[in-house]
Amino acid sequence: MICGAEKITYEELFDWIDYDPIFGKITYLNRKREARATSPDGYTMITVKNKMYYAQKLIWLYMTGFWPPKGLSVDHKNRNKKDNRLINLRLATHEQNTQNRTKSYWKEYKGITETVKANGFKSYRCALRVNGVDKFWGPFEDKEDAARSYDLAALKWHKEFASINFPKEDYKDLII
Repeated sequence: MICGAEKITYEELFDWIDYDPIFGKITYLNRKREARATSPDGYTMITVKNKMYYAQKLIWLYMTGFWPPKGLSVDHKNRNKKDNRLINLRLATHEQNTQNRTKSYWKEYKGITETVKANGFKSYRCALRVNGVDKFWGPFEDKEDAARSYDLAALKWHKEFASINFPKEDYKDLII
């Protein structure tokens, strides 16, 4: 929710919107049209009783009867902020939500740092946050090897919230 005013109740919500959990579409009942407003950070926004709400939070209320508990947010599993299908939404702590982020646009691989020594030799190190503690390992001579090492650690520690560099299928034969 954007404003700090009183939240809409579960019962009131059904007077304002309809939600299709298969397609993730929210329709305003009084206007008979789909909600399409977008926040500056890219999320679908819903206006109910002159207050703005993030769609994923209202969907959670609509489907469960409860607002997301304090300290948890509604996360988009596939990282698409507009994909509000119920199957794509889950509760997550702040740390879990940050684990689900993709690499920076300017980096080739997530979790990898390149170091260049005075003699021009390049090496690569991995970094991963686990339970609020930064873990570092390496060096690796090959950045793809470093990226795969990062992926294995992310899959082990971040589990279903892991955002990795290569397809999960690449690791299906490994025990994690």
